[in-house]
Amino acid sequence: MLRTPGLSIKYLDEPTKERIRRFIQRTHPEKGVSLMDVSKMIGNKTSGYTSWLTRQLGIQPRLFEEARLKAIKEKRRKYERKSFDGTTEDRAYLLGLRQGDISVTKPWPNAAEAIRVSTSTTHPAMAELFTSLFSPYGHVYRHPRYKKDAQSYEWNLSSVSDGSFIFLQEDREHTWKWIAEDERTSLSYLAGVLDVEGSVVITAIQGRTVLMLCYYNTNLALLHFLCESLRIYSDTTLSAHI
Repeated sequence: MLRTPGLSIKYLDEPTKERIRRFIQRTHPEKGVSLMDVSKMIGNKTSGYTSWLTRQLGIQPRLFEEARLKAIKEKRRKYERKSFDGTTEDRAYLLGLRQGDISVTKPWPNAAEAIRVSTSTTHPAMAELFTSLFSPYGHVYRHPRYKKDAQSYEWNLSSVSDGSFIFLQEDREHTWKWIAEDERTSLSYLAGVLDVEGSVVITAIQGRTVLMLCYYNTNLALLHFLCESLRIYSDTTLSAHI
């Protein structure tokens, strides 16, 4: 019946409808088989038809949130997620990226098992950096978007990692306390912010070669922390303009 074009559930006799109703009731609500998996069982490519079918038969489909949480618990997902296994320096570097120009959110309410990281950029190197950092832990989604005003493309990048990346949502002032305790974590953090919010300029001034390390951000607290960190670990004269 399901594979016959033009044949609708609306025109079947009641005994046949009841057999189909019992099958879907037993498979979907009782056994917890998703509508997508039910559609595969009956030879349909999408869950759209089985969703419509349940409504026609008076069956209440499982709530989306319930189905999603069940899939997470059973670790059934399209792309594998791996836990963060980096060093303390790696953690400090990622925090520098995050507090510079990377957004971190929970993709679904009340889900501690997943963290979404995302950013947008017009620079190919930044797109490659984001991909190389997060692809070992989960799939990286890359979506180009054409900007009419600039007549150029911008990449929207995101990745859903597991709950081990919750440290990226730590309070900024709290992270600064442990980052500042060690030179390695401080320099890693400075490097992370530099990669997303800074630049290195080499120029000649009055016959001398000058190296300028520039950070750009509107958060004064962040700029003050960067300035103090650079003062501690810089052997040269530091000129700060905030």
